[in-house]
Amino acid sequence: MSAPRFAAAGLLLASFVAVSPVQSRAENSLQAVFRDISNAASSWGKRFVYLAASGAMAPAPADFGIHFDPKIPPELRALVNSDLSFVRSIRGSGASNLHRQVFGAVNGQDYISFFAARVKKLNVGDDCRTYVTSYVSGKDRAAMQICGGYLQEAQIGRIDTIFHEARHAAPEAANGYWRHTACPTPFYAKYLEGMPACDASPVGSYGIARIMLKNIEKYCVNCTDKSRLDAALYSDDDIQRIIDKPSRRLLADDLPE
Repeated sequence: MSAPRFAAAGLLLASFVAVSPVQSRAENSLQAVFRDISNAASSWGKRFVYLAASGAMAPAPADFGIHFDPKIPPELRALVNSDLSFVRSIRGSGASNLHRQVFGAVNGQDYISFFAARVKKLNVGDDCRTYVTSYVSGKDRAAMQICGGYLQEAQIGRIDTIFHEARHAAPEAANGYWRHTACPTPFYAKYLEGMPACDASPVGSYGIARIMLKNIEKYCVNCTDKSRLDAALYSDDDIQRIIDKPSRRLLADDLPE
């Protein structure tokens, strides 16, 4: 189960949090949108409507072979497709050894092949706690559950999350679905002490997210500076969740600073 690490800390917020006077006037014209939403709608559902009405989310043409639960708002479906379209567009000038073992080249189609082989369905999560972005549960290992926290991440953070969760999916049964281990006490994030939110393996969920993003930071030739900066930020957090020292060293040596 993943939560928006930096958005929750106020470091990487959605672009509509800080607005200009022009944006504020535009937002005022959108207030009628919210009045039309049922009181039963969730706060994140309201945010989907806001994003769609304000033009903050562009539609994406493909679903990448994923079955979307009809209950997923179309704006969220467009956002997921937009994120995967960005992933598919990535082109790299090289790749680390671990990256080649897990994904292949730093290439969008290799990433999409990895994801699509594991995630067949996207559902609205029924265990969406505060700040949770997405999770894969034992109920259906071919399905990823999406929660409102997904909107609280930067795009690179959302990509980190869904590839992390894909590591827990059905084809990984032989590896115990790469279940997490308890974080030690003391730990750099005190609220995680004793929680099953760390890994020992260098190629579990946190490890492969680290490998992917660190390679994007170093090798992506068509990413923006912002995307590479975010990739560095999230990958550096991912490696902190690897509590086995030799595994962490292996990851650090795979792409030294």
